[in-house]
Amino acid sequence: MKIFQNINPTKLALLSGLLSWQLFFCHNAWSQISANNLAQQIKSTRESIQQCPLDVPKRLHLASLLKRNGEIRQAAIEYLNATAVDPSCCIAYHELLRNKATVEQIDECLARLTKYDQIKPDQLTIRMTLSELYENRGDYYQAARVLVDLQYVKGAIPPKFAEQIDNRIHGLLNDSKDVQTTEKAIEHQENIVQAESTPTTPVPMPDVKMNKDVPASKLRNTKMTEGYEHSQLLP
Repeated sequence: MKIFQNINPTKLALLSGLLSWQLFFCHNAWSQISANNLAQQIKSTRESIQQCPLDVPKRLHLASLLKRNGEIRQAAIEYLNATAVDPSCCIAYHELLRNKATVEQIDECLARLTKYDQIKPDQLTIRMTLSELYENRGDYYQAARVLVDLQYVKGAIPPKFAEQIDNRIHGLLNDSKDVQTTEKAIEHQENIVQAESTPTTPVPMPDVKMNKDVPASKLRNTKMTEGYEHSQLLP
């Protein structure tokens, strides 16, 4: 600190600015080297996968590299490819959801994992992944249902996870009720708006006004005397 006290403030400001610029250029140079290195890793990993397309760990590694490189959509595709190779790879589903998976990709995952669950049922990790997929799809009831069904299978849920699963089920069911209530409220409001915007047809009223222009020949002759059974008598 005493060294800096003896330096002219102007020179100290210049030295500080120069040091900042040096750090800036060093950072950019290191970033460029890292970017080039990352691009090279992506390229080499892709080439390796072409040699061994069924290597799931390599596909997961490629997806993580793409994610680091900012290629989120490509990373999601690679995670989806990993599930095609190994439908039981739960981490691939989980990472896919974290990388802005589309509705179509989630539906594909649900179909794939549901089929696997039918072949090898009652696995907690598979059901939890299914629940997560349904939740992201917006189907909270089904997300809870796949876990409720597992509660009736003896030994499927270890005791240490029982409370956690139960809390998740209740939370999902509450979300499902909230969604149903919201949908009903929206539907009710739409019906009101539609009723207000639709013009109602007025009920026709009888014409009580006398038409003064009716010809005299069409009016009843009130001067005639009515006889037996309303027969008219001549005067």
